[in-house]
Amino acid sequence: MEILLSKAKVNLQELRREIEKLAASEITQLSEPCYYPRTKKFYFILLNSLKLKDKDVKEFVKRTYKGTKASAWKLYHDPATNLLLVIMNLFLKRGWSKAYLSTLIYHLVIQYSRIMHSVLPYCNPDTFRSTIETLTKTHLFVRERSVGNALLYLANEISRQKRMTEHLLKRDVDGIVDYQVRTRHRVAQSSHSFITNYHKTRKEGGAIKSQTEPEAEEEKNLYQYKVLERGKKAIDEVVKKFVVYKVVDKNALEEAKKLSKVKTSFAVVISNSLSDKKYTDNIRMILKLYIKGITEASLLCGKNYASYVKRLMAIKRTRSQVYFKQQVNILLLNVLKGTNNKKLYDSYTSQTQFIINSFLAYYITATLKNSIC
Repeated sequence: MEILLSKAKVNLQELRREIEKLAASEITQLSEPCYYPRTKKFYFILLNSLKLKDKDVKEFVKRTYKGTKASAWKLYHDPATNLLLVIMNLFLKRGWSKAYLSTLIYHLVIQYSRIMHSVLPYCNPDTFRSTIETLTKTHLFVRERSVGNALLYLANEISRQKRMTEHLLKRDVDGIVDYQVRTRHRVAQSSHSFITNYHKTRKEGGAIKSQTEPEAEEEKNLYQYKVLERGKKAIDEVVKKFVVYKVVDKNALEEAKKLSKVKTSFAVVISNSLSDKKYTDNIRMILKLYIKGITEASLLCGKNYASYVKRLMAIKRTRSQVYFKQQVNILLLNVLKGTNNKKLYDSYTSQTQFIINSFLAYYITATLKNSIC
């Protein structure tokens, strides 16, 4: 980053005013149906403000990810996004929380805009309005009363997360990737569910749902999970964190240890071993089975998360040939064999073995939870 900044002429006060003005303007305009701005123009405005060239930023991005696992994933190499992350770092170092928040807001606007331009390039304002009216009361766009307010809410939530700001301050590649994954997922959850409902509304001729539909259905926050089950995008990102970027989610690790009461020695061995690519399919299958049974938001992002996993791990009989508890045990036994801990595991009581299995179940699912909640 030092090389990039040595080429720039940074006036942070002017840069702050420019970004705060832009963020406020975008949030206001996002209240209009079918508004998602072109972001390339502002990227070049930023370059001009910093006296940088496009190639300077592209070279910086290439240096940042060179020799890392992330070098193969072009999704994280976007120059405009990486430039905003650099600017956030500068504001955080100064302690300018408001300027950081404004930059984060625009970062989320970029993510929203790109999703919408990619998946819904041609938008009908009437269908857009009708779709908003058909969404559940718990949908972020409805709860916060507009798309702009929804992104503002997400930005405030993210800005209060200490580990997220630490990622930007430390500027380590894994942290930067994690920041991009988490922020994009937060926007994608609501955006993709909106798009799904948009197409449904369009197909039905823009009809408004019947007022006689069961209220209980409105409380079902299933939209995000249906998207996950179809596209598996969120699951794929978590799998990449494990086996490609070899990230150990420390928060998930501590949560899983606390919930399962497993010994730290086993917890460390298991969590570190999941970075092996040969476990890719096992991890993906476990997460798919976990998502498959979710019927309300609290089972993933709320108070019922732990009890739901516990219930899955308590199943003793099932007609299914493939099920969550079974797949957790298969993965665990493979991991233990690979680390020469299988004999030690076999010497334990069935209760202790269950504790170790439960740790693995909690750790994998908590990592997904922390990525999208």
